Amino acid sequence: MSVNCRKLNCNDLSCIRVEESKIRRYIFSALYARFGDRQFIDARLNPEIRNALDNVIRINGQIEHRQKQKIFFNDPSITLTIQLLLVAATTPVQTELINASRDPCVVALADFLNTAGIYAKGAGTDKITVSGGNNFREAVYENIPDYIEASVFIFASMVTKGYVKIKNIIPCHLRAVLHKCEELGAEITVLDNAVIVEMNERPKAARIDFSPFPCLPDYYSPLFLVVSGLARGTGTLCNDGLQDYFSVLKCLKDMGVGIGFSADGGVCVTVIDGMEKYPLSDDMLYSEGAISCIALILIMLSINGRNFLCNCKDLDSAFSRIVQKLNSIGAFITGRTDQTKDLHDHAAEEAKRKYS
Repeated sequence: MSVNCRKLNCNDLSCIRVEESKIRRYIFSALYARFGDRQFIDARLNPEIRNALDNVIRINGQIEHRQKQKIFFNDPSITLTIQLLLVAATTPVQTELINASRDPCVVALADFLNTAGIYAKGAGTDKITVSGGNNFREAVYENIPDYIEASVFIFASMVTKGYVKIKNIIPCHLRAVLHKCEELGAEITVLDNAVIVEMNERPKAARIDFSPFPCLPDYYSPLFLVVSGLARGTGTLCNDGLQDYFSVLKCLKDMGVGIGFSADGGVCVTVIDGMEKYPLSDDMLYSEGAISCIALILIMLSINGRNFLCNCKDLDSAFSRIVQKLNSIGAFITGRTDQTKDLHDHAAEEAKRKYS
C-alpha cells in the first residue's frame, strides 16, 4: 500500500463518516494532530481520551515556549497510547508518555515514526519519549502480523477440538496467550514464524488473570470466556472489564453455562461452570463490537448446526477477510459483514431489543 498525504486538507469533512471504530478514531487523531482542529475529536470517545486530545496539545505555536511535556495515563490503554503518540509526533516539543501501553502495535507505530523521521524512543516500555515536529519524510515500512487475528485461529482450534497451523506470525507476541492455552489443555508447538495448535479433548478449567501486555491483555477476555464455557470444572476469569462484553456473557448464560460474579481484592472475578458442548439454538445472536463478534462466531463454530449472527459491521475493518480465512479451514459462514447493513436486518432489530 502506498499513501501520499501531501495534498490532504480539512476544508470539507462531509465525506468523512465517523462511527464507533478504533480505526476511525486513530485516523481522526492523526487529522487532529496535523491540522489542530477540534472538529476531529469524536464526541463519543472515552472521556479520558477526548480530554487528553483536547488539552494536551495546542498547535499553531501555542506551546513553542515549552521544552517538554509529560502525559500520564491512568491505565496503559492501547487506544490512548496510539492516539497521543500520533499527536506527539507532530508537536514541536519533546513529549513523554508515562505508563504507556507496551503492546506490539504501539512498538510497530513507533518504529514506523522513526523510519518516517520522527524520534520515538522507549516503545515497548512504560515510558515513550517523542520529539515531534515537521520532520516527516517518505518512508517504506513492513508492518507486523496481526497477533490478535492469529489468536482467533488458536481459539477456533480449541473450541472445535481441531488442529491448525498458523503461519507468518511473530510467536513472542502471543507468548502469554499460548502459555495460558497450554494450561487449558491445548498442545502447542512454537516454530520460528508459526504456531501449531492441537486440541483433542475438552478444555481444563483454570484461573485466568488479565493484565496489560506483556502479560495477558484484557481484549482476549471474551475469547477465553468462550473456551472456559466448555471447560471441565469451574474456572475463574479475573478482569474488571469483562462485563463490557455483555452480549457474550448473555449468550453463554442463555445456553446454560453457569456464570457468577464475585470480588477478589477489588478485582471482579467471573466464575464459569463449564458444559460439555454448547446447545443448538434458534435465537439470533447479537454482537457488540468486533472482538465480541469473533467470540460469538467461536460459539457458533463449536455447535453442529446453523446459527445467525447480526451486527457484524466492524468485523472486516478489525480483522481483514477473517470470514474467508475461517471458511478456508473448514467453517461455513455466509452473509454480509459490510459497513452499511446488518445481517438479516429484521432479525437483527429483534435480537437487539432482546439483548438490550
